[in-house]
Amino acid sequence: METARLLLRQTTLDDADAVFAIFADPHVTQFHDLDTLTHVEQAIALIKRRAKEFESGRGIRWGIALKANHRLIGSIGTKIRNQKRSIGIYRRVIAIIQGTLY
Repeated sequence: METARLLLRQTTLDDADAVFAIFADPHVTQFHDLDTLTHVEQAIALIKRRAKEFESGRGIRWGIALKANHRLIGSIGTKIRNQKRSIGIYRRVIAIIQGTLY
């Protein structure tokens, strides 16, 4: 899925550095169900865990990327917990795009 400026896509291991940058920010993780990341290996594990959740039908979390360069700037998704769905949108405004509306 895409807009004029953004792509919604599955994250891959190639996104590990960007996932780490997003979830190493305590302003992001304070509203998330995981601890603030301290190592890129944790981002790799997170990407793999989310891929398994998607494959098993327990949830979906897609990356939000800039269309111009495919740079990951956040994510959106849903999880199924006790037959209920919760939807969350998480993004980190990277300094280079602050003030830009997408």
